[in-house]
Amino acid sequence: MLAWAGVPGRRAIKDVGKVEYPQRLSALRKAKGLTQAQLCEELGIKVNAYREWEMGRRRPELESLIMLAEYYGVSMDYLLGLEHVTLAASQAGDPLADLSDEARQSVYEFIEFVRQRDKKK
Repeated sequence: MLAWAGVPGRRAIKDVGKVEYPQRLSALRKAKGLTQAQLCEELGIKVNAYREWEMGRRRPELESLIMLAEYYGVSMDYLLGLEHVTLAASQAGDPLADLSDEARQSVYEFIEFVRQRDKKK
């Protein structure tokens, strides 16, 4: 077994991304409003291979991980579940940086709602 076995707080390399990368791939794709077929056509990926990645049956090759990370503007660590903050959010210091405009607007509206509610107290 490779790296980190027995080191507290670390997982063996074979366990990296076992749970989270399929969910991350799916969520990132859906956030862009793309179907699997649309994404694959845009990036030149075989649909069957990508489908297997999202289902967690296969793992993307390194080149594919790099391409996906660049396409989505996230780190490979984020894709693999090693980071929980996207690259855009961490670089901008803005926890909302990786949200869609619609999602950001919803957050701002909620903040305004809370401010108005607190003024009434």
